[in-house]
Amino acid sequence: MLPFRKSGGGFLNGVAGTIVGVKFDSKTWEGAKGKEDYTTLSVELNIKQDGADEAVQQFLSGGFLYENQGISDDGSELTADDDRPIIAEDSEIAKFLSSAVEAGLDESPFVESNLRSLAGLLNQRFVFKRVVDQDLMDRLQKAGKNPKRKGSDGKEYNRDLLLVAEYLGEAEAVATKKGAKKTTAASKPTATSTAAKGGKTNGAAKNAEVDALVEQATTVLADILANNTDKDGNLVAIPRTGLSAKIVRYSTENKFSDDPKEHNDIREALRKLIGSEDFLSQQAGWSFDAKGKGQPVSVG
Repeated sequence: MLPFRKSGGGFLNGVAGTIVGVKFDSKTWEGAKGKEDYTTLSVELNIKQDGADEAVQQFLSGGFLYENQGISDDGSELTADDDRPIIAEDSEIAKFLSSAVEAGLDESPFVESNLRSLAGLLNQRFVFKRVVDQDLMDRLQKAGKNPKRKGSDGKEYNRDLLLVAEYLGEAEAVATKKGAKKTTAASKPTATSTAAKGGKTNGAAKNAEVDALVEQATTVLADILANNTDKDGNLVAIPRTGLSAKIVRYSTENKFSDDPKEHNDIREALRKLIGSEDFLSQQAGWSFDAKGKGQPVSVG
């Protein structure tokens, strides 16, 4: 069980990506008249969406830092003079971590570090989602405050949370402290993944697997595009970076195998193959605008 401290918008919604950076941060605020100053804790997640060139930052609240609690100079760890939990149970990062564990992420690294380190999130791939933070809105309403936040456009929006919709496993390459790369157990090459990467195969049987994978990818992409419509039922294009999440959602509705591991291997092989520019450029029943904004893929 994760050791949390008990408490007294549409961005990254439905997309897949990898957490490439995790850092703790804090800010000290001036207390109200007659009250002491206080320090809030937050976590900066750097998330690289599948197909994107750069990572984006997401800041999630973590509660408060109290006396004898702090952050290491490099922001990688929480420090304290005792073993009391630090991250608040009702904070945004707590809810994010809980959703990740519920989706299948191993909680052992977080438990072992007593949540002083969140390095267990690094290089992990997820499908993210946004949900309304109804608890926070209810608390603000009860306190007589506006439960909605004001956007940069001046409009008011529901307050939401970044959570994990699905855990996709560890990304293939993990950098070691010496800068070398190792292959994780989750990314050991299989016949299917080798085919997806265009790697060499042995014998006619393996070549047949490659052909079968390409044929399956063609069918899956055609099915996704044929069912991607707007609210009026009109077919709409999908940006290349949005294909990954579409494939993941497709896989939840159309199982590729009754064996969970084999299903995941096939899904990942299809996701990588379909998202590659070489495959999309074949335009075998679809249109791909490699120079257009977002590199849209559409029927036709």
